Amino acid sequence: MRTSVIVLVVVLFAATSSIAQVTGQIGVFADANATDCNVNDNGGTLTVYAVHVNHEGAGAVDFMVQGGGGFLGTWIADTHVFGFTFGTSPDGVSVVYGSCQPAPTHVLTITYQLFGLSSPCSLIEVVANPNLVEPMIATTLCNESFKRRVTPKNLVVNPDGACDCTVPVRPVTWGNIKALYSAE
Repeated sequence: MRTSVIVLVVVLFAATSSIAQVTGQIGVFADANATDCNVNDNGGTLTVYAVHVNHEGAGAVDFMVQGGGGFLGTWIADTHVFGFTFGTSPDGVSVVYGSCQPAPTHVLTITYQLFGLSSPCSLIEVVANPNLVEPMIATTLCNESFKRRVTPKNLVVNPDGACDCTVPVRPVTWGNIKALYSAE
């Protein structure tokens, strides 16, 4: 009996940890290639890009974007990259790609009106989509039917050296490096 309980606990832990596994990031960037996560509020119109990065192939994402920490821009509009987009970035958005997409995946283009009033080190933040049964930042990977948690990557507005945002390089294995130099 005791062995059965231990086996059941191990199986349940393995199953729940695979569902809750964090995979990739959804971030707001200054460019659609996800290479710059700093912008300045000089007034005027600002276009930023929601991009799904560091994943092994995905079919959908769920998230929300909000201003935080002194960001005083006003959301104007979202421009959809994929046809199956439900909601808006400031209220919670779900995007279905329609096919398996590799990383980085440009998900949404977001436009703000700026007034030159945002504080140094303010943010445009990626947060949980409140419209989901369990609010979270989520993705559905290719050939899977359940949601996985995704970590956020925030855009820094008016960086001042103390809060500059950096974009990490993509993780690489030794096998990937050896493949670069192998003879074909």
